[in-house]
Amino acid sequence: MTRKFIQFIYNYHIFSILCGLGIIFLCLIRIPLQENTIEIPNFDKIVHFTMYLFLGGAYLFESTHKRTSSMLWIYTKNLIYCGIMAGGLELAQMYLTSYRSGEWLDFWCGMAGAFTSCVVAVLIRLAFQSRGR
Repeated sequence: MTRKFIQFIYNYHIFSILCGLGIIFLCLIRIPLQENTIEIPNFDKIVHFTMYLFLGGAYLFESTHKRTSSMLWIYTKNLIYCGIMAGGLELAQMYLTSYRSGEWLDFWCGMAGAFTSCVVAVLIRLAFQSRGR
């Protein structure tokens, strides 16, 4: 039973979907103003980078568990999916909300996070391949 459940999670990208829904929620909610806030320069850029690092990592983890295509294609799909989501959310923030502003630098920080997830995945694969020799 547990094995079938885990296989279901991997086959249908449940972690990636939950991570993506979390990103959509975080990017489109109205954040209340707070009086006693600590200012961290470019904190939103760090958040965008981190969100897409985790989204890309979740997608790559689920995709490489049951590999049916080449790794290059899996990495490319990861960047395409993250790019569509990052760009779509920035456009949604820009045109569908009055309390958020879409910035293309946020998009590029998200893409940097997705790219970093690919680089980390490649490094992990290389580390485990060299161990097996």
